[in-house]
Amino acid sequence: METKPDELALREYDALRREIDGYFAELRKLETYAVLATAAVYSFLITLDRQDDKGNPYSVPVWAWALPIAFPLLAAVRGWAFGRQIELIAEYLREIELRYPRENLGWEHFMKQARAQKRTRLGTSSYIFALVLGGMTVAVFVWRLMR
Repeated sequence: METKPDELALREYDALRREIDGYFAELRKLETYAVLATAAVYSFLITLDRQDDKGNPYSVPVWAWALPIAFPLLAAVRGWAFGRQIELIAEYLREIELRYPRENLGWEHFMKQARAQKRTRLGTSSYIFALVLGGMTVAVFVWRLMR
């Protein structure tokens, strides 16, 4: 079965759009996992950070309270990598869109203009999320150090 070049380009376009959608879905999961992992570690540490029946404190190393700082950092790095891959795919999709001239060049051209005019906030909101979660984990660690 022979595939025409136009048909191949359109199939490729569809597949790459689905890949971009997959990256966005993974980004949302990544943020959720970072929050859940942070909450799980803190929940565990809080259960250990108490006194026994005689008033003796259990010893939880202070550095253990710094472990959750890694989760938003790793999520931010992974999110950045997703963003670079999405940009690369979008650039290629814009090339495909140029092969089929029309009045409206297509979604990726529209999005490029929207990003240039700073009308999109998804990337910014992901970085803000990582900064807020990271700031909260650092604040908890500092609070624990001062206790």
